[in-house]
Amino acid sequence: MNKRCTNSSCRKTFSTLIYGGKCPFCGKVYPQIRQGWKNGAAVDVELIDMGPKKIRVIKLVREGTGLGLRETKELVESAPVLIRTSIPINEAKALKRKLEDTGARVSLTRYIPARQEHSLGKWVNVELTDFGPKKIKVIKVVRQITGLGLRDTKLFVESAPVLIYSGVSVKRAKALKEQIEETGASVTLIRGKKGRRNNKHTFLRSDHKG
Repeated sequence: MNKRCTNSSCRKTFSTLIYGGKCPFCGKVYPQIRQGWKNGAAVDVELIDMGPKKIRVIKLVREGTGLGLRETKELVESAPVLIRTSIPINEAKALKRKLEDTGARVSLTRYIPARQEHSLGKWVNVELTDFGPKKIKVIKVVRQITGLGLRDTKLFVESAPVLIYSGVSVKRAKALKEQIEETGASVTLIRGKKGRRNNKHTFLRSDHKG
């Protein structure tokens, strides 16, 4: 879930899943918000953009991955790219902080084991887990998918994590996931149920009829 900081000198949006009830930009604390991911949670680290200090970023990624110089350079230059997967949240945060100090852009998303894909079943729900650094592009794609108006789509995307589609085939779900993730967003496929509805968001789409 994302929250916009109410501090008048900040007003930035941050992920409460990662940072809990403390704004990472200005330090304002929101006691009513539960803590973010537990320390033992597994997280993926994605380099969205290497920024202006490529050499420094290559050095940090090399230290974090153990890759050779050539492999690390190719990895960094292929951003956006996943650089670490299934690591503890504290380790992920530390790496994210170091990289962002160089001017790079980094995204953290919860780790979803690949084996879960084989147990999705016949019907699948498509969840927008995090809209990432390119919210405008995500809004455009989600609007095309859902057919919602601009204002509703914006509110919908900003309420992530949220279901976009319910009760679609695995093939359709994977295609939607790929389409949305091309914008830099994070999407999770969840085992669905026949005829499932989302009462909170009446505009949730479903391919299943009957």
